[in-house]
Amino acid sequence: MDYNVVMLDRAKKDLQEILDYKAQFYPGTADKFIDEFEEKQKNIAANPYMYQEYSRDTRYRRVIMLDYLLFYRITDRSNTVRIYRIINGKTDLAKYI
Repeated sequence: MDYNVVMLDRAKKDLQEILDYKAQFYPGTADKFIDEFEEKQKNIAANPYMYQEYSRDTRYRRVIMLDYLLFYRITDRSNTVRIYRIINGKTDLAKYI
């Protein structure tokens, strides 16, 4: 049974900012990112434990998506995964997570 994947408002804002930024450059760049995001979201729904725990805070798991990291938490009781943030992997993650 797949988990229900819920994007929190902050993650939705992160995604929109990433897409807006990427759309400024080359045609299709934002589309490539959204394709990658949708693939990872399907993977998380099917098997949320497939991605590693975040070493600085093991309540979260992280997914590498191109230059970005997607952070989520699993709630087994409700079969829900909540996506908290999508952050550029080159930033200081400690101030976000």
